Amino acid sequence: MALAFCGNICKCVCIILSLIYGVAGLVLGGLGIWLRLSSMTRGLFDVNLDTKQFIIVVILLIAVGLMLLCFAVSSLCGACTESTESINVAGLFLGLLLGGVIAGGTLAFIFKNTVAQNLGEFYTVVYLKYLNTRDASLAITLNLFHNLFDCCGIAGGVLEPFVSETCPEKGLWGKITTMACPSIILDMFNSSGGAILGIFIAVAVFMVMTGIFNGILHTEIKKDKNQVSQEALPLHMHMYKF
Repeated sequence: MALAFCGNICKCVCIILSLIYGVAGLVLGGLGIWLRLSSMTRGLFDVNLDTKQFIIVVILLIAVGLMLLCFAVSSLCGACTESTESINVAGLFLGLLLGGVIAGGTLAFIFKNTVAQNLGEFYTVVYLKYLNTRDASLAITLNLFHNLFDCCGIAGGVLEPFVSETCPEKGLWGKITTMACPSIILDMFNSSGGAILGIFIAVAVFMVMTGIFNGILHTEIKKDKNQVSQEALPLHMHMYKF
């Protein structure tokens, strides 16, 4: 089948978007599984640090990663093979993801204090686990926190003796002014609730745009199939129509 110009453009865009979603799914799901496996590693101190917050975040990472991968695979198959059935399946996964983003953003904004406390406790657990095991997945997670919130450890800046290698590299004054992560997480959620909601809205808009491109591609593929089937009709059927 030969799609029209608009269909070919949407096909290329859908393939690129599918790859982006696939990479994001691999990163999130892989990090979640890695964190789950790291919790089974026996460290220097034989203590159980698998708190409720840690388990919830790990489950969310794995679940979102798998959903992103399922969407990416079905959307990529639909775009490459020009299959409307695969695109329909991709639309189902995208709808579930979009619903989750909208619900998550709304709940995070309404209960921002609770979310901030749980996120701060999750960070503390990751921090303690890293001190106990020095696992690479925990180091990556700490590095993400430190760069995202511009913080360092539970003491902050110069006073942080244990995880400074995962903190952003700064000069002496930068280290002095760098705050501890648990406190800055609370402050950021309380003072920047609108910005956090804006992040969820931006992700939702990106997903809606993805759905629009998939929908246009679905329409173009269906239109092309109908055109091919019409051209394949016997001559007497065309004459009968006239």
